[in-house]
Amino acid sequence: ASSSLRESQGVTLFEASNVDIYDNVYNDSGGHSRSITLDYAHNCTVHGNQLSLGHSGGGANQGVRVRYGSADNEIYENTITASGQDVFCISVGAEGAQPHDNVIHDNVLTATDQAIRVTTNIRDIVFHNNRITVNDGSGTNSAIYFLEYHTTTESNNIENIYFNHENVTRNTSSSAVRFQDTGDDGPTGVLLCGLTVNGSALDDGDVHDSGGSSDWSVTAPPCSYDPSGGGVDPPSDPPVAPANLRRTDKRT
Repeated sequence: ASSSLRESQGVTLFEASNVDIYDNVYNDSGGHSRSITLDYAHNCTVHGNQLSLGHSGGGANQGVRVRYGSADNEIYENTITASGQDVFCISVGAEGAQPHDNVIHDNVLTATDQAIRVTTNIRDIVFHNNRITVNDGSGTNSAIYFLEYHTTTESNNIENIYFNHENVTRNTSSSAVRFQDTGDDGPTGVLLCGLTVNGSALDDGDVHDSGGSSDWSVTAPPCSYDPSGGGVDPPSDPPVAPANLRRTDKRT
């Protein structure tokens, strides 16, 4: 399927449980659109999809969007290409009910702006073994981008986000990981474990913290894969993902 319309939606799960979204091909060149959206979704999987996004203006385009209380979902083995400014491969977080306990792994992501965007009001999210390519072009040229902002009614914190063994190819001079300062306290409990950038281990020089208020650390393997400390054993190195991070296929 394809769309060039503004504010288009490919597939949206709203208050859905135990749904499997797989093997879709979707091209979206409109503005303020989303290919796959999880709103109040629980125990769903998104995998094997091929998403290609451009931008014609009028708001951000997003490949997979996870927000509004969505929990215990798994997003894996998708191929997502995002070209242009305000075009994101995977975006998690939003004002409102807090998404939590989602696992995002083994995706192939290519972007010129932000491949993975982590924004306000989200906790306990695990990323692992994603392959990310960032090309020079319009936008921030970030593999992983954090943006936390507060409203008058909610704290909207970003808490306990784990990245494990992400493989980043950076064809740009911009930082691989960026924490964007908004004048509020930054994200807390962000762990960057075992990431590589152009074949070398990620270090502090690959991370840009514009306000210096974010709580993050760069560590070497083994990685725990569990921001809450809830019992996932560290894998051996080279990494092998713990078996309980991937649920069984829900196709019938």
